[in-house]
Amino acid sequence: MKKNLLTLVVVVVAICGAHAFSYFQQHGIRGKVKPADAVEKVWAIQGQDSTKATPVEGSFLLTVRPGQYQIFVDAKSGFKDVVMENIRVDLGKSTDLGEIMIEKALP
Repeated sequence: MKKNLLTLVVVVVAICGAHAFSYFQQHGIRGKVKPADAVEKVWAIQGQDSTKATPVEGSFLLTVRPGQYQIFVDAKSGFKDVVMENIRVDLGKSTDLGEIMIEKALP
């Protein structure tokens, strides 16, 4: 009886852990910066909190909690930074920003 109870507890904990992991993986902001070599970092800012990602081949994923964010694309020298306001992430969903075009800075 104790062995069955222990097995049940282990299975329940494993299922809860897997569910929690997938729950947190679903919240995020993703996109692709073009040209890919024009950006240093992409930031998601919410009040005093922020998180950043370094794009790989232009693609990025910011893991965030649900809420409203400002996205700041930190462009390399010679390009213009991009700021996106009021980006919403809903519970259990990921927000796709699509392609973000980085413009060259004027000389």
